[in-house]
Amino acid sequence: MSGKLKNIAHVHIPKAGGSWLAKVFRTYAPLHTLEPKHTYLSEQVPEQWRTRLAAPPARYFWDDLPYRLAVIPQPSPAGSPFMHSLKVSSCRNPFDHLVSMYHFRPGGPEGDRLEKYVPGGGPTGWGDLNAFHGIGSFEDFIHKWCDPDFRFINSSRGGLYQGISPAEAKYFIYYQMFTDDGLCGIDYIFKSEYFASGVATFLINEGYVTDKSHEELEVELQNFKRVNTSADNGGSRKKKDYRSFYTDAMREKVEVHCLPELKMFGYNFDGPVGDDPLVDPKRLLYIHSTTTAAYNLEGHEIVELSRLSQLKDEEHGRREIKKSQHSMCDLYWKEGGRYHLRRRSHGGGPIWRAVVKQETTAEDFISKEGKEMVTLSSGPSSVAPGAE
Repeated sequence: MSGKLKNIAHVHIPKAGGSWLAKVFRTYAPLHTLEPKHTYLSEQVPEQWRTRLAAPPARYFWDDLPYRLAVIPQPSPAGSPFMHSLKVSSCRNPFDHLVSMYHFRPGGPEGDRLEKYVPGGGPTGWGDLNAFHGIGSFEDFIHKWCDPDFRFINSSRGGLYQGISPAEAKYFIYYQMFTDDGLCGIDYIFKSEYFASGVATFLINEGYVTDKSHEELEVELQNFKRVNTSADNGGSRKKKDYRSFYTDAMREKVEVHCLPELKMFGYNFDGPVGDDPLVDPKRLLYIHSTTTAAYNLEGHEIVELSRLSQLKDEEHGRREIKKSQHSMCDLYWKEGGRYHLRRRSHGGGPIWRAVVKQETTAEDFISKEGKEMVTLSSGPSSVAPGAE
């Protein structure tokens, strides 16, 4: 690669290997690495925005006026370090990710401060999730994480650290990577299971490392010690395989609730689907305001879906957006030449099964906006989640 090297802006996803990734960038590209942040790309304020929509000030409530929180955009300065950077991030198998979130225990005295509020004295969890939500076991954590009717709150210490919201992550774990229009704003998404290969490709292709072959650099990176793991911080996970923490019932709940993350980032219960160390960001869409996700659509289809979702937002106002704040995403995707939709239900009660219907043309798929293309129920279904 010729020309001036770009800065590296690392959007740090909690518990997805980001501490290791930051260490690598500081080692191999120290002059071009911006300080990594647990931050997000959307200029909406997602979880706080949802809360104010549900409970606006009195005048807006009784007069039934449209009410929205908005950020006044500020232009970036000339030569902006962020605007002229390569945005990078990482992902992890959601099954493994959730195990790590539950078992995390902050080191030092702070790690002990809230344990008295955890039933049974277990780990406090990432962002003190277990302490704040009375979670006493991993099974209880999965039940609450996957229950669309159970809302998470943000803790004062970990939950809003640098703007990260566990409450928002419950809607979609990787919400930090997406901009206001739903497009993925990340240039390189590394699968943490293949870090060495993916990061070696990035460092060499972008010109940060010029004196090593891909094979040599990959071997070096494989020897970098992982940092800030649950075991490192005194968590109860140790070195056990994440799959051993799940019963069949727990696995099925995660398969339904995290279907968008599993489909979009290429995972199933046993690990990554395929051996590609990078996720293509151009085929991903997540719209915060209507919790709508999509993957593997063509560019014009993604643009149209984003437009329709935003029109729905504008036309129906606060009541419609409130109605859509259900912690299970709509998911659109294309696979095997067909278009698919998993649509949430607005009814009460836990939802563990989805029947996915198929459409054969993009026109049918987009114009219907998914109406009556899927049935969700709390009982058994004839088609397993994500089935063809």
